[in-house]
Amino acid sequence: MKASSHSPLTQKADSSQDEKEADNAKKLYAGFQNYIRGVAEKVKTSQTIEIETALDLMRRITESGSVAEKVYKLTNASYYRAELNIFHPVNTMVYAVRIGLRIGYTRDKAAELALAAFLHDIGMFMIPEDITGKEGSLAKSKLALIGRHPEIGINLLFRFKNKFPWLTRAVYEHHERENGQGYPRGIKGDDIAEIRIIGICDSY
Repeated sequence: MKASSHSPLTQKADSSQDEKEADNAKKLYAGFQNYIRGVAEKVKTSQTIEIETALDLMRRITESGSVAEKVYKLTNASYYRAELNIFHPVNTMVYAVRIGLRIGYTRDKAAELALAAFLHDIGMFMIPEDITGKEGSLAKSKLALIGRHPEIGINLLFRFKNKFPWLTRAVYEHHERENGQGYPRGIKGDDIAEIRIIGICDSY
């Protein structure tokens, strides 16, 4: 006799599969954190950054909407207050992937979006933590230094410009806004890189 879709046997199998997928999502989320910590260390010590590991991670989260949704459930603010510089780029990427897949991005395009969102703030790792981690207002000179992080970011990723042109552009333009009130160039509308979803998720 065929088991009912609501039988204890089927429910147990479904529960086991859900637990497995949830565990895989936790491992993937941890992989994102470990990679970005490694990037931060390499930036601070002037070591070469490699992209292939990140691309593999991006392909895994864009494999299906189900994977993205399970990882999304891990992006609770309570997890990352102590390491905002690590969890912020990770969560920005997860939000961006979730949106991209929901509005119909192909897996390849979603992976491009994911990589750009993942590395959008790479330039911040070159700015002293006593500035980026300071609570309250900052002096104009220090705000100006933070405002240079998109430029610093494309310099760090310059060697990937020909292979991944959309990556450096997205990193440079993630603070540009539709109304022209963003930076560093104050461009607006269709002049901004197509994957402007990153700017929205970054602010969120």
